[in-house]
Amino acid sequence: MTPPDATTAAQRVSEQGRPEGTQRSVGELIAEVTSDLSALLNQELELAKTELRLEAAKVGKTAGAFGGAAAAGYFAVLFASWTLLFALHAAFHATPGPHSW
Repeated sequence: MTPPDATTAAQRVSEQGRPEGTQRSVGELIAEVTSDLSALLNQELELAKTELRLEAAKVGKTAGAFGGAAAAGYFAVLFASWTLLFALHAAFHATPGPHSW
């Protein structure tokens, strides 16, 4: 005797509503492949967008750091040149004269 919930292979029905073991048509297979391919491409596109956003954030932070370093370098050279200017002035104009500051 078989259990009450057991069914024969001919009685089982797939998700599409046809008995299991029957083959699908070429059109159904192509539709499934097209649907899967479309889903895959959409997922890949979203992944690429996310990766691009992360890379853009890294590039932005790096550009900001280089900009800050450039500004600091500019002011360092500016102040060093002023220091050199005043040092040379003090060295060559030790005695007060008509052009002293």
